[in-house]
Amino acid sequence: MVLLATILLLLPLTSSIVSAAEASDKPTCTIRGLSQNCDFFSTRKQQAILSLPDGTWFSNPSFEGKRVDPPQLDTDKRFKRAKELFEYAKTAVLDEISKGQPLDKLTTEERALMKKVETLKLNSLSVSSKSPSCADMAPDAYYSGEDHSVTLCAGMLHYPDAQLIKVIGHEIGHPIDPCSSRFPLVRINGEALKKLSDLKSSWPDSIRNNSDVAGAVVQIKKYTPSEYAMFSQIMNFRDPKSINYLTENLILSEVAPAIEAEKHPAQGAYSCLIRTKAFREVSAQDIKLVADRFAQSNALDQPDSVVQDLSSKVEKRLRPYSQCIWSAGGRSQMGEAMSDVWGAKVFGRWLTDNPPKSEVEKVAAISLHAAGACRQVTRSQPDLDSLPLNKITESADRQIQKVHPSDFTRADLIVLADPRAQQALGCQSTDTENCLKLVGRQGPFRSGQDPTAVPTLKSTEAIR
Repeated sequence: MVLLATILLLLPLTSSIVSAAEASDKPTCTIRGLSQNCDFFSTRKQQAILSLPDGTWFSNPSFEGKRVDPPQLDTDKRFKRAKELFEYAKTAVLDEISKGQPLDKLTTEERALMKKVETLKLNSLSVSSKSPSCADMAPDAYYSGEDHSVTLCAGMLHYPDAQLIKVIGHEIGHPIDPCSSRFPLVRINGEALKKLSDLKSSWPDSIRNNSDVAGAVVQIKKYTPSEYAMFSQIMNFRDPKSINYLTENLILSEVAPAIEAEKHPAQGAYSCLIRTKAFREVSAQDIKLVADRFAQSNALDQPDSVVQDLSSKVEKRLRPYSQCIWSAGGRSQMGEAMSDVWGAKVFGRWLTDNPPKSEVEKVAAISLHAAGACRQVTRSQPDLDSLPLNKITESADRQIQKVHPSDFTRADLIVLADPRAQQALGCQSTDTENCLKLVGRQGPFRSGQDPTAVPTLKSTEAIR
């Protein structure tokens, strides 16, 4: 009896020891952990291309040898697959926003985000690589507010589905990132624009005699036949009077309103990422410095009171858009970081539905980030004694202008932080705070953005 009791007492302890041992055998959920400190690539340095059974592939940054032609893919077939992944990703993001709640239970901000995602389209021209960003088969993708679309360059299509859907999820996150959320989504009335011919002399006096309104019309006509557009892209901060004219004449109508920074549904995750100090943010101090420099250069030989008044007005104008502008310290990386948050949510859901079965498939899922990060690891350090000073400053300047955080930072702190991805990849989480859990919780922006001066449109269309 005593022996049985002793065994029973030891069982939980034994179980915990086994669990700890199993956990210690798992790699950490980081690029270094999943790639064995980049040895995954270096031990395959004779292979330029690493392929999966479905024909998709990714490059080996450690390859040593002559350049080889990559495997040929059926581009049309892959683009068709990309369309399927795009719809999957949209559904995943919509589910993350609504969290299973019916529409009438969602906040105005949540419904605004959903409308921006629902109306997003995949640019079918991306496969032809006509876009400058897609030149030379560059593996790129981007969101355009001018026609509210995502473009996948043909050079992206060879990536495995798990990596491709993370990229798509990231791009879907851009129209709802900290910058784009500050502007409404609008519908462009193509029929109303058709009534305004290209001959300005035939325009009504109310347009022709108002240079700001006329300029706005010219700008918008460039984007037709686009149905939707992000206000910031087509209006370029124009005078509210011209905006009112365009909405009163039904040329523009608001589909989803601008969102005040502190009411953004993903604000909790934003504040969490700022706490990590791993991502560059444009702060209130940066905005003030920009405003001061503008005032000093545009109010030369004016009394200090005039300069200070101009600086205050500029600061008030810029503050709501701090995540959209350049500052003395560089451009904010939070737009890219928050888009990665949505990409990580999509990524985690995809891996749950399509768990990787081999080591190659696990690395393939993060191949874009892993290759970029491991390429940096293998790069030799520069000889500072022989490096010209201008090269040092140019290199530093390029770094502060980068809107994308490093691959290590993006993957380790965001992409691989989703618990579903961790389970599917068989890795253990790090001790870093998991910011993805805070999506859906609001909180104040550290930069203290002012909700004033947010452009508003007279709505002629309900959010849903």
